[in-house]
Amino acid sequence: MATRQEFTTTDVLRLRALQPWPGMPNLITNPSGAGGRSGWGLNSGYQITVVPQGFRLLRGGATPATYGPIKLAPGVDTRVRAQIRRTGSSTAGAALKFTLRFRRTNGTSVTSADSSTTTAANGVATLAVDAPADAVSVSIAVATAGVTLGQALVIRDLVLIAGAAGEVNASTLTAERTVVDVLAPSHDLTIERDELQLSTLSGTVLAASLDPAANTTLRKGTPIDAQVLVAGAWESIFRGTVQTARTTYDLLARNVADEKRTRIAFTAVDNLTTLATTSRPDGVATIAQLPAVLAGTGVPWNCNGSTDALDPDVPVTYVSKVEQATAVDQVAITRDSVLGYAWVDRKGVLQAWDRDLISNAVVDVLSEDVYASNGIDLDFDPARLINAVTIKRLTVGTDGNTEEVPYGPYNDLASQRRWNDIRPAEFTVHGLSDAQIADYAAEILAANSTPGVKVNSITLTLATTAQLGAHVLRDLYDLVTIVNTRAGIDEDARVVSVTHRITPTKWQLVLGFAADGSVAPPQVTPSPTPRPPSTEGIGDVKPFYGTIAQAEANNPGWIVMNGAAYDTTRFPKLLAHLQTLVAAGLHTDATIRPNMTDRFPIGAGIKAVGSAGGSVNTGPPSTTSRMTTASGTPDNVGGAGHTHDAVPPWRALYFLIRAA
Repeated sequence: MATRQEFTTTDVLRLRALQPWPGMPNLITNPSGAGGRSGWGLNSGYQITVVPQGFRLLRGGATPATYGPIKLAPGVDTRVRAQIRRTGSSTAGAALKFTLRFRRTNGTSVTSADSSTTTAANGVATLAVDAPADAVSVSIAVATAGVTLGQALVIRDLVLIAGAAGEVNASTLTAERTVVDVLAPSHDLTIERDELQLSTLSGTVLAASLDPAANTTLRKGTPIDAQVLVAGAWESIFRGTVQTARTTYDLLARNVADEKRTRIAFTAVDNLTTLATTSRPDGVATIAQLPAVLAGTGVPWNCNGSTDALDPDVPVTYVSKVEQATAVDQVAITRDSVLGYAWVDRKGVLQAWDRDLISNAVVDVLSEDVYASNGIDLDFDPARLINAVTIKRLTVGTDGNTEEVPYGPYNDLASQRRWNDIRPAEFTVHGLSDAQIADYAAEILAANSTPGVKVNSITLTLATTAQLGAHVLRDLYDLVTIVNTRAGIDEDARVVSVTHRITPTKWQLVLGFAADGSVAPPQVTPSPTPRPPSTEGIGDVKPFYGTIAQAEANNPGWIVMNGAAYDTTRFPKLLAHLQTLVAAGLHTDATIRPNMTDRFPIGAGIKAVGSAGGSVNTGPPSTTSRMTTASGTPDNVGGAGHTHDAVPPWRALYFLIRAA
């Protein structure tokens, strides 16, 4: 006989809907850190990581950390008001302040005065200024004092509002948005989460006070967080945003309270929907470099334990380019390339791990005394095997375009003969060499070419607070031990699906499994579309802001113009191009790159193409050089006691030339 649920669901479960900002909206998208690191420009020595209270800044240099830019609508009376709240520091007396940096339509910048300074553990730094009439964006530049290398200062809340001066002056800065618990006493909820697939929360509540026709609480886009009370603390089991909300009305039923005559059916989706709609054409070969794909999506990540950290001084190597790919496509390709793991966890964080780095700690033991006798789905299905593997490798050619190179099929003939069946699978990868492809296919076949008895799922009825506390926080890719004496099973397995079915009187948890060490099902990922030949010709030149390594890694087919020798076998088109210039007397050596180091470009005309002149050294001009002042008095440019530097304001960049 089933155990009667000893708790009321509404006492241990809440469904929190985050309401819009009161008054004027906060233009900063992630004041609490929940949205990840997007928006932060990491300058010298700073590293931003997300902590429960907000952002942690590791101090390592004098340059401020910046958030932005945030777009502004130019206007003669635009006023900007901002505040930052800090929660503490590893150094007593550490100070925090900030400035606002406005970008103008002509490309120049204007920096405001400093904000107030706070040294208190919960102090607030504030600033209100009038923006330049032609300001198009604003950034917050956070500066600290008394925080040294390796120490931290934590920011909890960032708020910035902007608009007409009168409206801004009348608005109150609010660090926290209102949260509404939308879980009515009458409810029915289902939460479904499955590997690298879109997770959903669907439910119904009877509550006229929440009717979307008159209330914004459950409208599309509202952030929502399902939380369960475990050991005195509220823990998330689903985070996402409302996708749909539909209301029906029961006007005829007798003896029904007016509050319960309104039935709201709604769905919410998790952060994977953001990753699936964010364009990311450039792919990386390793999970350690996935932050380069995830930065700016607004989704927090944990890649091999690196949480929201992206070191700007470490160059990123892009190994493929698929114009129509999204962030989730790139995560899937990289996951499959290294046969790793990737999923969005119950707190909305994108988790990505190599096989040898994911936790191997068993977090739960599921034996017959935990699940009901009919609560285990066990079968043997030869259709699950993989005994033929085809590999599609994405490779960037010398022309900068990505081509899809097929390999295989690689067959396990013994498995095909034994089971009288060919069960193929196709994996898309990048970053693997020709020599690695065969070993990659062999690893997949070894793990999947022999089917066995498999535990597909286990259903748990959580009727007591002890059962709830022991099992309700199970997450994707948790490692558990499954025991069934009658079936002779005692094995470790990874959780690959989690389903909660919740009513006021019953809570069921269904866990789906894959054998530990098995290969995740390959994702269907887009192939590169054939592109016409590039309109950029050999010899085209463009500037780049970054290191030489970044310049050539981020621009396949381009090389830096620094006067050094280059690989003529790799870039024969550039060699042929420069040889024509050598023959015309416009270049000295076709095997040497043109040199733009410490040089300005100038339009060819009186000065012949390829010619160079001037000096990078600054010294006093000739004493015979003369100019006339505004009053008409001759000025001896080389006169005693002063020199003239004729170089205008400048910023050093690298110049690249199209070589392939």
